[in-house]
Amino acid sequence: MGFLSMTKTSNRHQRFLAALAFMAIDITSAGCGRGLLTTVEDGAVTTGIGGSGFGGSGFGGITGTGGLGFGGMTSTGGSGFGGATPGDLGPAIDTEGALHFTQVSVANTSTCGLKSDGTFLCWGCSPRPLEGKGDVAQISSARWYNGCTLATDGTVDCWEQSSTCDGTFTPPTDTFRQVSAGTCYACGVRTGGTAACWGTNSDGQAAPPTDVFTQISAGENHACGVHSNGTVACWGRNDHGESTPFADTFTQVSAGGAHTCGIRTDGTVVCWGDGSAGQSSPPAGVFTQISAGLLHTCGLGVDGRVVCWGDDTSGESTPPAGSFTQVSSGDYHSCGLKTDGTIACWGCITLSGCGMCTPPLP
Repeated sequence: MGFLSMTKTSNRHQRFLAALAFMAIDITSAGCGRGLLTTVEDGAVTTGIGGSGFGGSGFGGITGTGGLGFGGMTSTGGSGFGGATPGDLGPAIDTEGALHFTQVSVANTSTCGLKSDGTFLCWGCSPRPLEGKGDVAQISSARWYNGCTLATDGTVDCWEQSSTCDGTFTPPTDTFRQVSAGTCYACGVRTGGTAACWGTNSDGQAAPPTDVFTQISAGENHACGVHSNGTVACWGRNDHGESTPFADTFTQVSAGGAHTCGIRTDGTVVCWGDGSAGQSSPPAGVFTQISAGLLHTCGLGVDGRVVCWGDDTSGESTPPAGSFTQVSSGDYHSCGLKTDGTIACWGCITLSGCGMCTPPLP
C-alpha cells in the first residue's frame, strides 16, 4: 500500500496503475485482514475473537484459524494445490470435494480461503509462491505478492515475489503464536508474547518495541499490537498519525494503508491516521472484528452484519446483506466468510478482470 501522502485522487490513480503494471508483468511472463485469530502453543491450535486477537490481512492485519484461510496470493495444501496459477484470471477449481471455508483473507489483486480440511483455494491474479505441507494454521499475505504462513508447530514460512521488496523477507527460526504480513515485511507474536518483525525497515516498521503482545497487525508501512493490558503500541511510518493510537484499552487492532482501527473493550470502534476517504470515521455500534484496508474499513457487528466505511470507488464499502463470521478488507475489494462456510466478495470494479471477487462455489 504505497503513496498515502498524496491526495485521494492521485493516490487511487497511481495505485491502480501500479497494480495493473505489476499484473501485466506477471501475466506476460506466463503468468495482496483479516478476522479470526489463531494462536499456536505447544502444537495446539487455539482460535478466538476479541482479547486474544484478530486475523490479515491482510492487509495489514492477520488471518487464520486452525486450518483457516488466507488473504492473498498463494494456495497451499497437503493433499492438493488449488488456486490461481500465473496468468489465471478466473475462479479457483475445487478438487477436494465440497467447499466449506473457515476463513478468508484479501490482498490487493487476489483472495484466498482456508477450507475446513486445512487446504487452500485462491482466486484472482496471483502466482504460486509457496507449496504448503498441509500443516498450516494461519496465513497472512500483503500487497505485491508477499506473505507468510504459520504452521501448527509454530514455525513461520514466508515468500517474496515482488521486485519492490529488498530480499530480506526471511522470518526468524523462533516459534510463534500469530503472524501478520505487511508490504515487504511481516511481524509475529512469539510463543512467549514478544514481537519480532523482519523485512523492509525503511520507516521502522520492522523494529517493534520489546513489549508483550496478545495480537499484532502489520499494515502498509506501520504496525500495531495489543498489549496484555489492552493498550496499543504502534511503530513505523506516522505521516498521518497512523502510529499514534488513542490512550484506551482494546481487544483487537487492525493496521491498514495509512490508518489504523481498533475495537475498544466495550465493542465500539475508534480509528486514527489518514481519514481523507472517511476510512477513519467508523459508525456507532458494537463490533466483534475489524479489518482496515487501503482507503476503507469493514467491521463485523454483533448481529453478524458487515458494515464498511471509507472509499467506495470500486464498491469495496458496499457489502451484501447476510450473516457473516469474519470480514477481510484489501485495496479495492473486501470479502466475508458467511455462517454457512461460503465466501462472498464485493468491490472489484477497479480491477474487474482479475477475478478476485469471484469465489469458488460449493
